[in-house]
Amino acid sequence: MSTNKNLAKKRAQKAAKRRAHKNASRTRAPAAGQARTSPTRAVFPQPETFAIDANSIADLQKLIVAAGPSSVLSLLALEILFGGDDPSRVWLSVEHATWLALVSPDAWPRDRFADPLKYGEICKRVEDHLVNTRGRLMAERMHATGPDLQLQHLLIDATLQHLDVRKLVFRFQAREEAAALFASVSAEMRAHVGFDIAELLRVEEAIESLVVARGDAWWARKHDFLTRLRTVLDGGTPNLKPNEAGWLAEARELLDDVDDVQLWVMMQWSLASAAEAVLLSAKDVSEAAGLEEAVVRAALRQYSLRPPQPVIAESLPSLYEPLELKPLVQVDDDHWLCHLAPPKLSAALRPNLEKELKPTAVWQRYQQGRAAYLETTTVDLLKSLSPHSQGWVGLKYTFDDGQGRQEFELDGLVLIDGIAFLVEGKAGAVRLASRRGQPGTTIQNLKDLAVDAHDQALRAKRYITQASPEAEFRVGAQRVRIARVQIREFILVTTTLEVLSAFLTRTYDLVQTGLLTVGQLPWAVALPELQIICDLSAGAGDAVHYIHRRLDLGRRDISASEELDWFGNYLQEGLFFDDEDYAKYDRIQLGDFAGPINAYYEALHDPRLPSAPKPRQTVPDDIAALIRDLERYGPPGFVDAVTALLDGNGAARKRLDQGIREAKATARRKHFGGFRMKMANVVVVVSFHEDEPKRDNLARYVRAAKYKARAGRAVGIAQSANTPAQIAIVIEEGPFIASSAGELESEAFFASLKTREEKA
Repeated sequence: MSTNKNLAKKRAQKAAKRRAHKNASRTRAPAAGQARTSPTRAVFPQPETFAIDANSIADLQKLIVAAGPSSVLSLLALEILFGGDDPSRVWLSVEHATWLALVSPDAWPRDRFADPLKYGEICKRVEDHLVNTRGRLMAERMHATGPDLQLQHLLIDATLQHLDVRKLVFRFQAREEAAALFASVSAEMRAHVGFDIAELLRVEEAIESLVVARGDAWWARKHDFLTRLRTVLDGGTPNLKPNEAGWLAEARELLDDVDDVQLWVMMQWSLASAAEAVLLSAKDVSEAAGLEEAVVRAALRQYSLRPPQPVIAESLPSLYEPLELKPLVQVDDDHWLCHLAPPKLSAALRPNLEKELKPTAVWQRYQQGRAAYLETTTVDLLKSLSPHSQGWVGLKYTFDDGQGRQEFELDGLVLIDGIAFLVEGKAGAVRLASRRGQPGTTIQNLKDLAVDAHDQALRAKRYITQASPEAEFRVGAQRVRIARVQIREFILVTTTLEVLSAFLTRTYDLVQTGLLTVGQLPWAVALPELQIICDLSAGAGDAVHYIHRRLDLGRRDISASEELDWFGNYLQEGLFFDDEDYAKYDRIQLGDFAGPINAYYEALHDPRLPSAPKPRQTVPDDIAALIRDLERYGPPGFVDAVTALLDGNGAARKRLDQGIREAKATARRKHFGGFRMKMANVVVVVSFHEDEPKRDNLARYVRAAKYKARAGRAVGIAQSANTPAQIAIVIEEGPFIASSAGELESEAFFASLKTREEKA
């Protein structure tokens, strides 16, 4: 097996261990993740119990600097990238140690490396700091009081997530976004910072390829050294270099057990060589990128820090704003430590350049282009859900919303089968202080990026709802008229370029805090998340069904680390939380359901990794075939029909699939076959016909089925067995009202059916 395959296998094993470790440490509800009742405040320690003494911070800083920062930081990163021995290790541990080294005025000698004892002590102290930081935040949440309790909980939960969660945006998305956003200002960029966006992307990709290649080589050399070391320990012919033999002699003086000796020597070898994998020269990157060295140096300097840096957050474990924008470390005039490039460099592409361009004359033009990119891309993604969609960007309308007639704007409108997606986008940036939970900054940031967009979408909904007989929008010189009766449902979509999952996946908390106004909840989603969800959805009906379930859960105290955890759960388990298993819990936190999604896209854009299946929700064959026809041919009401077919859990879908299959078979024999059943929230009626189905007959069928089920909603689908494009859909809604006339009508209809299924 090749080294690459070995590496991919080890990465997969490492990821599986990390997920298992996280899940084992939680009280999991059946198939959903973490579901729990809150521990009582009285038994939970006070926040001061977890205080980190300033001396502890200073001592750890001295240890790292004395041991050799390049050596320590490189191995901390490599153990996450290539090791599987400690699945609980998170990038915050590397960032904390990096920041402590950066705020020290001492130089970073490249030839200094730690011994195993010092490295072990550093790891222990870093972990202690992380544990205490999380403990303090949890204690603050538990002991929070006051009228803004829900807001305090929201900010603390978001801060905890920002400490641990990385890579919410895939590299390919960050690159595509940066290329699109900065293309129109490339000339100004080059004049201002010394490179354009195309050159920057080549530098970023060169750094990644070098770190990966050198990491692979480092891992192969480590394996080779282990083989040679074991040969010596087993009494074989020595084949060690002088420095390696010296490490072995030192270990034998300190330790008696042969396994301990081997571990010590391997750790010493790793510490001595780790920087080779992630310490790059400007010449290295220049050759890999195929660019002039002066351009590469400008890009490296733009995305790097040099010690000493001013202290931030008292040097406690945190998100450090400078590292978020500049994750590389310039060690000397010619070398850069790129140990944080894998989790952070692609995510820093846009915010770093935006901060650089903000004081310049080009900023206004860039902002306008950024907003247009968000609006246009959002509308294009929603339109891609169906070939029967229509969409517009930048709509203007005149409306009296209580303060006289005024002109307003709607960023985007997408129509799919009577579903109106009202789009409002906010392309601004998240202030980095918000991620550290600073209340005033965070609240204003949320209002700017999410809450205001929701209010604007609600206003557009009021305009369309009150319009009679049609709402008129202006898109440039074009007039767009939307008949009010054409729209059956509104979905409010607020999008951002920034991933705000730490806040917006907790819609319940936003409502409780009063940040979200009373009314229809928005689907607040970041553009990178929307891109993935639209790509993995089987069509418009699939996406709308997810949005329905997602928004319904926003009214309950159920949260997730990111939007893709919600969507991953939907694909795997359907977002079902109505079982009695969950009734006893006052709070549910989803576990890691984004894993298969991450694996698919990482493998899709990294040829070194083994392919992964494209995540899809499990839909039985006959239901899936009917959904494909509905999405392809798009008869009026097809989105409601698809959502009705998807509305049951696994067992219900199996019964529905069997009913559809039997109805098809009956239609082939007797020219007609029908089936009905009650799903979670709807009665579904499906029939197949030799000729084109008659809508009037289907309507009678649906009314009778709705009455028999005593239901408030029924959806009927009738399809020609010979001409699949001939599909009729009937939707009946309204409260059930018992009556003798209704009873007689339903009885008469079912008596008239001659199929074996209905007689039974």
